[in-house]
Amino acid sequence: MLTNLFYLLHCSHHPRLLASKFPQRLEWTFEEGEQVFIFSLDKHGVVKVVGADTAEVELDNGEGVASISPQETLSK
Repeated sequence: MLTNLFYLLHCSHHPRLLASKFPQRLEWTFEEGEQVFIFSLDKHGVVKVVGADTAEVELDNGEGVASISPQETLSK
């Protein structure tokens, strides 16, 4: 699923969509050290660890590390 379509579906906040586990999107490829924006948190950060199902992002505001899943949208 393309990110823009996923984002529109996610913005609907439909309970069944929010409870569903979506597979990792094809364009959800990030590398350690990349600056990203996390739409679901409305925050910026730096990718610290990329796993099979999550990415660990150090938030710029000093709040620590956020574990981001493919259901959430990151942008470079």
